[in-house]
Amino acid sequence: MWLGLLLGIVFGVGAMWVIRRGITVKWFEWVLAALAFLSLYGGITHYVGSLHEFEPTAGLYGLYIFGGIALLLFGVTAQLVWRRNRKVSSAS
Repeated sequence: MWLGLLLGIVFGVGAMWVIRRGITVKWFEWVLAALAFLSLYGGITHYVGSLHEFEPTAGLYGLYIFGGIALLLFGVTAQLVWRRNRKVSSAS
């Protein structure tokens, strides 16, 4: 429960920071970022659940998989946003 609240606060603060700085973000980039957060949330809950079941190796592998997916989605989203905003700022 607290993990979802914490990730929601982080996502909200990050979104407000992006909006306040005037960075243009397309709708599909918001979706990619949300999917990355969901993947990160799934990985952490999988790890914690596996620890409760006394299966730390399986939990760690699940965290690696879900965390890797989250990292990949975050990287793609950041590159898309950065490249578009770089083109706009250099054209002005």
